[in-house]
Amino acid sequence: MDHLQIHKVLSGDPDAFRYFIKKYNKMAFAVAVSIVKDQQAAEECVQDAFFKAYKNLKNFQKESKFGSWLYSIVKNEALYYLKKQSKHTIDFLPEMNEDLADESQLLTLEKYQQNQLIHTALRQLPAQEHQMLYMFYLEQMSIKEISKFTGKSESSIKVLLHRGRKHMLTLINRSTQL
Repeated sequence: MDHLQIHKVLSGDPDAFRYFIKKYNKMAFAVAVSIVKDQQAAEECVQDAFFKAYKNLKNFQKESKFGSWLYSIVKNEALYYLKKQSKHTIDFLPEMNEDLADESQLLTLEKYQQNQLIHTALRQLPAQEHQMLYMFYLEQMSIKEISKFTGKSESSIKVLLHRGRKHMLTLINRSTQL
């Protein structure tokens, strides 16, 4: 199906490229966010990557998989973005009402702190572990789908998921003991 859509785009149908955006957007985002560790920056990288893919579609090697080709473009865009960044951002807890007597506010604060702990630990993971955990748990992709997109074997994806989970647990335990 990808090759048919490529042919349509190259034949002058610019709307045919929407197929690739719909099909690969979530996976491209997972790759970008695993590298840049920021959702807004990842969205920017994905947008730039799709634009480059569209402009350079004529250079696509037809014997390759479009997903793998796009993966490398997204990865390069994300790495380029990191290179451009000169400062790091720091997340702060939002200001809460001083009156925390309300139980729902306490639960909201506790849930927020848990999410921040997980988010912080995720950002500290190596890019491949982060990417696999993000695609598997947050994007709810199957191991088979991840394998098709990244070109990695299913066994290496399982290993990266296992390592990522262990690494996350270690980071979270370390953070809660401080």
